[in-house]
Amino acid sequence: MIGANIRQRRILGGLTQAALAGFIGVSLLQLQRYEDGADGISARKLCMIARLFGLPMDAFFVELDT
Repeated sequence: MIGANIRQRRILGGLTQAALAGFIGVSLLQLQRYEDGADGISARKLCMIARLFGLPMDAFFVELDT
């Protein structure tokens, strides 16, 4: 769920995977793994993403409307 929410927020924000990966300091492959749910994301990285989009961190823990 968190990875899918990151993906949806990224797309809604008009960012590419490469741009978001660069912003949080991970490789493109690592961001893809976060979004696919293959790897968990650290609180620090999730906080960086939340700040980028002006959201509280808990916004990534709820199911988004599609």
